[in-house]
Amino acid sequence: MQAIPRFFLGAASLAAAALSALSGAPAAGTDTDAFPVFDNYLLLSGQGVRVSGDSAAFQARNWTSRSGYGGIEDYRYSKDLSNDFTLQLDGHALGITSDYLAHLNLAKSEVGSVDAGYERFRTFYDGVGGFFPLNNQWFALSYSNLHVDRSKFWVETTIALPHKPVITLKYTNELRAGTKDSTIWADTDFTGLPTGQTISQVRKIAPAYRQLGERHQTLEGTIKQTVGNTTIELRLLGDKVNNDDTLFATRYPGEIKAPSGANPNNQVRFYSDEGIAAKTLSAEARTETILNPSLTFRTGLSYQFLNSDFTGNRPLYTSTPTAAGPVVVNTYNFLDLLGGSRAKIYTGNVGLDWKPSKDFLIQVALRGEDRYTSSAGSFSSVGLASGSTTVTAAPVLNSIYSRVKDKVATPTADLRYTGINNLVLYASATKRMLAGDERYATPYTTATPAPGSLTFNDVAEDHGNYTLGANWRASSLLTLRAEVFNKDHKNRFDGYDVTTGTQYVLGYDFTGVKLTATLKPLPTLSLTSRYVGQKGTMQVTSGTYSAYDSMDARNHTFGESLDWTPTRQFYFQGNVNVVFDDISTVYPRAGVAANGLNANAILQNAKNNYWNASALAGFVVDAATDAQVQYTFYRADNFQPELAATTTPYGAGVTEHTITVGLKHKFSNRLVGSARVGYFSSKNDTTGGFTNYNGVLAYLSLDYKL
Repeated sequence: MQAIPRFFLGAASLAAAALSALSGAPAAGTDTDAFPVFDNYLLLSGQGVRVSGDSAAFQARNWTSRSGYGGIEDYRYSKDLSNDFTLQLDGHALGITSDYLAHLNLAKSEVGSVDAGYERFRTFYDGVGGFFPLNNQWFALSYSNLHVDRSKFWVETTIALPHKPVITLKYTNELRAGTKDSTIWADTDFTGLPTGQTISQVRKIAPAYRQLGERHQTLEGTIKQTVGNTTIELRLLGDKVNNDDTLFATRYPGEIKAPSGANPNNQVRFYSDEGIAAKTLSAEARTETILNPSLTFRTGLSYQFLNSDFTGNRPLYTSTPTAAGPVVVNTYNFLDLLGGSRAKIYTGNVGLDWKPSKDFLIQVALRGEDRYTSSAGSFSSVGLASGSTTVTAAPVLNSIYSRVKDKVATPTADLRYTGINNLVLYASATKRMLAGDERYATPYTTATPAPGSLTFNDVAEDHGNYTLGANWRASSLLTLRAEVFNKDHKNRFDGYDVTTGTQYVLGYDFTGVKLTATLKPLPTLSLTSRYVGQKGTMQVTSGTYSAYDSMDARNHTFGESLDWTPTRQFYFQGNVNVVFDDISTVYPRAGVAANGLNANAILQNAKNNYWNASALAGFVVDAATDAQVQYTFYRADNFQPELAATTTPYGAGVTEHTITVGLKHKFSNRLVGSARVGYFSSKNDTTGGFTNYNGVLAYLSLDYKL
């Protein structure tokens, strides 16, 4: 349990003192505008949190520290200086959460501006794995309160002299450092299921985590000038990435294979270093020419060159039983990964905007790409020597390579018609067509790859996206919007040369509708109803098998919003969303395999149904005080623990509540204070209740006009 931090108690005392010092006499009844908007202000705030249960889950779910925060929540100051200079400062500084911003903008009329800043914030993660419900098995890291700090520095200079090209130069440096949970989970035998059965007792529910160290820098320059009816823009961009990340995991944690075979595996600890250093250079030119009031012509041409290098190691530490006890052996499973990729991309596009009448707009464009990418690398594989538990064999060098050539054409069209009173009609269509050639070799240890290591494919992609919709203002009381859409994507791979005759086709076809109705029966009452429905099928063709449907997906989303302001002293907002989401597999048609395996028990359908609701009410307490009450609710009930014996029960079962009550008071025309208290609760059946939490929070703020 986390107690309310001392800083919050101090903040409350400081707030009380500040109220007495800054407010002067109460201002109730002296100004009809109870809450003026400050152009320049300083907002001080503090929040205290008390959590019982899994505080790491609370942090990850609510993106805030379990220890609260305090400091400058927001700051803004702007001023017109002499000689047509304008200065603006923005920022905030919240301790404990490491949330900081310092931003400066200095501009001079008809000369240009300088914009610079630094920001940093923290995101939280929960270092837990999966839950096996049949024996209540649960895995979490010894320290599950994980976080990643993200920071960014930028400086941008713009020169905008009258009748001269506008020149902009911008530098950005972004960092990401810390520890986060990984979606890669390690395996365990501690499921309580019997060994030796057709369905394995091993399940991937042991958590893993990543240690991040990443830097991303960009340097961008643009020149923009208008000559006659044509605007020309030139852009040069340099991009540099330097990442050094490490994945840590333990396979079969806590297991030692005994001579009797009581446990089928030994514990294996490993980490995987993943280094990437990449540089990208791109140059781009764009033009826009107004041919006449109804016709605009656009062009673009760009070139990109990528040069990247990657490194890595993945040593394994295996606990092996011996007569003298367990022996930890470093088997160096994979090490000294070295390689790189090179890519060249040429892109060109042309477009035309045409208004044949004042009510009709047609936009057409064609984009073409020519891409070439090649990669090569090597690594050494090492294992225990044959028959040994303590001696590793000699490293074996493995080589890999790939090469991809693509040509892509993407025509697009957008139409918009407003010629019918109170009605807007629109449509869009995009077609992406790719023809390519790919060649790659899986790891090989010989001088040249054997035919079995090679794959040569002719690649074809055909992706279509289509939309048709209308907005109709039927009356001052009713507005309707309807839209239908279709996404038809197909990727085809046909083998040739050493892989002649192989074929793989993957495609999907989704069709849906979006409907919205806004009803305003009273000037003080507005209701908005929404529906989104989508249905689709995934098709697969592999080798000599004919096409078959591997998946049917259906999604129905219903939403309702209400805004009601019956008086100037009261308002209410309410929202409800209900989602029905189903993904079908071959179940219940999978049947029983030749070895007696019941495929239906493994290939289950998936459900992601949930609903959420929120309500917000505000009312006037007196001439200088407002009150507000807010409630939110979320529930998903798809968890089926009985499926764990044969498959992974992916469905989620969660129920969450939050309720807050707040006051806002104007102490003077220069000082406004706010206070808020709240309660939150989360119950998670998917994790067996191990990530449940409850708690309370308290918040105070002072907004002072500068």
